[in-house]
Amino acid sequence: MKSPVLFLYALLFPLFITAQNTDFWEPHAIGLLPKDYVAYNVTILDENNIWAVCWRQPADLFLPIDHEIKILKTKNAGNDWEVISMSEFQGYFSLDFQLIDENTAWMSVRDLALTDATKIIKTEDGGATWKVKYEGEAAGLWTRFFNKNEGVAINYPHVATTADGGQTWQTDSLENIAKDDDYNMSSNSCVVVNDVIWTGTPSGKVGKSLDKGKTWKFFDVGLGTAAQVTAIAFKDEMNGMALGSSVISRFSVTNDGGKTWRPLGPSGFTKSYNLEYVPGTQGTFMTCGAWGSPTVSAFTNDFGENWTIATKGDSYGGIDFIAPNIGWAGSAWIEDVEESAVLYKWVGSGLTSTKEQNILKTEVFPNPTSDVLNIQIEEGQTPDFIKIYNSVGQEVYAVSNNAKAQIQVGFLPKGCYFLKFGQADKIYAATFVKN
Repeated sequence: MKSPVLFLYALLFPLFITAQNTDFWEPHAIGLLPKDYVAYNVTILDENNIWAVCWRQPADLFLPIDHEIKILKTKNAGNDWEVISMSEFQGYFSLDFQLIDENTAWMSVRDLALTDATKIIKTEDGGATWKVKYEGEAAGLWTRFFNKNEGVAINYPHVATTADGGQTWQTDSLENIAKDDDYNMSSNSCVVVNDVIWTGTPSGKVGKSLDKGKTWKFFDVGLGTAAQVTAIAFKDEMNGMALGSSVISRFSVTNDGGKTWRPLGPSGFTKSYNLEYVPGTQGTFMTCGAWGSPTVSAFTNDFGENWTIATKGDSYGGIDFIAPNIGWAGSAWIEDVEESAVLYKWVGSGLTSTKEQNILKTEVFPNPTSDVLNIQIEEGQTPDFIKIYNSVGQEVYAVSNNAKAQIQVGFLPKGCYFLKFGQADKIYAATFVKN
């Protein structure tokens, strides 16, 4: 009979492993911008065309009056970059950006130097010039166009919609529309899937609009009312994942279009802020940390049941994938160095799920245990290596070179642990409780 304590633990603590060095973020655009610029937004149009919107890290939420947003563009998959300075919007920064084609893009901007003005702007000449299409309370945070004519701008508690390509806008209050006080949108927590808008809240809920922002419904993701849902990503209209940012990153998944959510619990790593579904996969998502220490990037190939830590230490802003082998991320925080990377390109094969197919779940016994743990493996075999991790991802035990199939765990404090062991061609994973 399986221990009910272990069963509960398996639900609350997904397994994670550390990626080999073949999966990593490759630095790009080094030294192209002033040393204190970050790339908050990255958008991939196709394999060759990538844009990033960059601005200076604000000091005390203010920017100098001569501050300029800068756009990084490549037409050859990052081999060469063009830098465009948006001199007509000095003092502004941007939290959201939508690339339509090689020439056309929409951007939300806000003045942090003088007026605190908020605007929606548009370019039709590849970013060389920009025109103000809307200025008002709903601008400045998040905007999205569903087609050539229909678009929405949201900045709590206001919403504006357009049906004529941004020539005119209809504004309203989100409080009047939804009768809900849970809005606190950030650009990273808004996503559109087949014209359905999703947004996170600071009280453990997600909002859903089926009519392009006109009306909303809210759903509890099961992470508690104190969880701030900082990011949402959907594979399709039915299957998605929400990230509740806290000291330990928490995730919750849905397979019925957000009506019900299943919390996955602590992930084993901390301070994730972004979440992105990787198109062309069964259930692969990438998450990245933006601020604080330690920061990680990690991915799952099975909708959050298991996580692989790809990198540690770097901070990432916006992330975007269009295929398992085509992904880019921006820098979220740059230390005081002269030549820091502004952008990162994903390199590796881990997102194709081939790694996870070689990770097999198995049994360990007795479980719970107070001193000895037996590892069950194929008859006549012993594991080449054994590693044990605590509930926050720290490695607390490791042995290699024909390790025995029985290990002493009496030295471990009471608690729940992750176990990884196996041979070079097969990796096994299990959980156990030390009492």
